[in-house]
Amino acid sequence: MIEETVLERIKAVYESSHTYKREKTTDEITLDTEIRKDLEFDSIMLVVLQIDLEDRFHIRFDPVAEDLGKVFTTAKIISQYIKNVLDGSGK
Repeated sequence: MIEETVLERIKAVYESSHTYKREKTTDEITLDTEIRKDLEFDSIMLVVLQIDLEDRFHIRFDPVAEDLGKVFTTAKIISQYIKNVLDGSGK
């Protein structure tokens, strides 16, 4: 459930960037697609994704405690992070 939601939100942010040059179709985006490398998300797109996920899962990503550059790499890694936060185990 979490993985599907995260992947859906990544695809939505990717699609919503009207001026963005899209190299991939949303069907090509998988749990292992690298957000910055493969989809070329810029800092604004990452912030939009972060806020969206925070609102959907009622969590907060802590940029002081976590290296968000390592968290926001793939849908799979983001999903695992969210699962850990929701389970109360932190990282």
